[in-house]
Amino acid sequence: MKGMPLPVKIRFTKKCQRCMRSFPHLARACPHCRDITDGAELEAFIQCYQQELAESRGLGNIFLFLAALLLLALLVMSVT
Repeated sequence: MKGMPLPVKIRFTKKCQRCMRSFPHLARACPHCRDITDGAELEAFIQCYQQELAESRGLGNIFLFLAALLLLALLVMSVT
């Protein structure tokens, strides 16, 4: 008996012109930066978001490196 595929929920998003983050296209304003009125505060918000992206990119690289090491260890063990 063949299982029924689960329905895929498609989310349409658009990118905010102020903070460059994505948000649902049905929203009237960006939920991330709509309450920020000061330019300096917006700049600090954007800088903080860029730092979070850089940190998560670094974490992704660490996991990729560990996966490669694990694969190499499994290959060495299967040969011997």
